Amino acid sequence: MQELDRVRRGRLPQELDDGRATAFHTDEIARIARALAEPAAEIESTASLATLDANDRNEFHRLASALRERAAALAANAPTLPAADLTARFAEIDATCDACHRLYRDPPKTQAP
Repeated sequence: MQELDRVRRGRLPQELDDGRATAFHTDEIARIARALAEPAAEIESTASLATLDANDRNEFHRLASALRERAAALAANAPTLPAADLTARFAEIDATCDACHRLYRDPPKTQAP
């Protein structure tokens, strides 16, 4: 995600942009999104390593599947998407990661009585 953020935020002064920078950025975004989608497919199998009830397991699988699908869609469509759509797709991927991490990676610690 950090590499994806770096590419997304990289900018050139408008007067220097002859189209090559945009093509590079969208190609780089597509490459990074593919690199994110591939391991995302394996995330679902890690649910068996955790003690999750049926509801948590279903939500974990839903979030992992959403991450895989969104990253794959971004990889496939990045070269044709306008900047606003790229930003929106990034936000969706980021929100999916955050939701899963909040629930399963960094759950709130319980307070001792």
